[in-house]
Amino acid sequence: MAKKDFLCNVIFKVLARGIVVLSKKDSMIKAEIDNLPESYSVGLGVLPYGDYVVLKKEKGELFVEKKPSGATLTVGFKNARAAKLVMLARSSIAESYCRHDLIVAGDISVAMGLVRAINRAEKYLFPHFMTKRFLPKIKKEYCPLLLYLRIFFTKLTK
Repeated sequence: MAKKDFLCNVIFKVLARGIVVLSKKDSMIKAEIDNLPESYSVGLGVLPYGDYVVLKKEKGELFVEKKPSGATLTVGFKNARAAKLVMLARSSIAESYCRHDLIVAGDISVAMGLVRAINRAEKYLFPHFMTKRFLPKIKKEYCPLLLYLRIFFTKLTK
């Protein structure tokens, strides 16, 4: 098996940790996470490497699993290039899905909620000039600087 792409690894981890923080601070992302069934897990990754991160909901809270053991829903990009386009705000996840650059294994209705959460998290993580082409302007409920501080300096794994 080939070595995982370093940039994709970093991007997926930052995005996942951002979603965990925002699931407590942003009402729209919190609503999407609250709609997930209990003990539900979502894996994000690049094929053929497998999951880079797995988000899991337990006891009403979302966290990043330290040792992924499989996911209920898996979103896998077909290659690192396709993942970087989405994760670096060069393309939307919906465009990637339309181009068949990603594969969703699991309940598609849950995946759509995840897509909304990812899109909203990207609006916090990236400046407006990067996302204005494909994501609508939002009213942010949390300071992006505080978000980055929590992403890098808070324990968000179990």
